[in-house]
Amino acid sequence: MADEKSLTGMDDTFKKLTSVWGGQPPAAAPEPPTAPTPPPDEDRVKARGIGLKSSEWAAVDEIAAHLGMTPHSLAAHALRDWLKRWAAGEIETTTAPRLK
Repeated sequence: MADEKSLTGMDDTFKKLTSVWGGQPPAAAPEPPTAPTPPPDEDRVKARGIGLKSSEWAAVDEIAAHLGMTPHSLAAHALRDWLKRWAAGEIETTTAPRLK
């Protein structure tokens, strides 16, 4: 524990500093603005690469152009549709799909 003399020294220093500030300590700096809190992970869009053959991406590009979509949005739409149909039991998979 600090001795009485060192505490007195700190008090004297504080008094000297507060006289410079007009008797009041300086106002604390304002907190920097924070970014909005993102939604939970299950609601966030996470970009991940999809490995397709060049010919498959060419087909995606062609279909997307025909529909007025970007290839990315078409691929996301197709995958979401597949997931929805799989969850509804409309698609059965017995083994993991493999590229041929």
